[in-house]
Amino acid sequence: MAKTTKFLARYNGEIVGTRTSQSMAYTHAIVVIIDAAAVNAAAASWTKADQKDAVWSFNHKTNTANGGNLYTYETDAERAERVAKAKAEIEGGLDAFIERAKAYKLETRRYKGEPKPLVRSWSQSARNAEKASRSLYQYDRLLAVVEAERA
Repeated sequence: MAKTTKFLARYNGEIVGTRTSQSMAYTHAIVVIIDAAAVNAAAASWTKADQKDAVWSFNHKTNTANGGNLYTYETDAERAERVAKAKAEIEGGLDAFIERAKAYKLETRRYKGEPKPLVRSWSQSARNAEKASRSLYQYDRLLAVVEAERA
């Protein structure tokens, strides 16, 4: 059985990530921090696609509430529960449904807590780490490319 090696990455003296491997030798880690303000701004925005999805969902639930969208595998009790849930969700009309959808999007997509540095990826060379650091996720902000340490 191959020996497991543990690697760790430090940023400003604190360990921000660890990783184990049986076959790879990591030399560098890409340390990022999430841009919470950008995440929260995106969560609070309402795009044309969001509007289109909400209207489709409202129409689908309206059809269900009116007895459509029947499934043969459902029992009568399950169907009645699904219809009652759909009726409750469309209560107040399209505008109320969209307001609830906006509130749900904000609550589920906003960044909760304080952002902390984290390792986004590990690399086997400084060159590859530098290359990978130029293609981060949308809300990542590069802090540093650090050398990995064997623990």
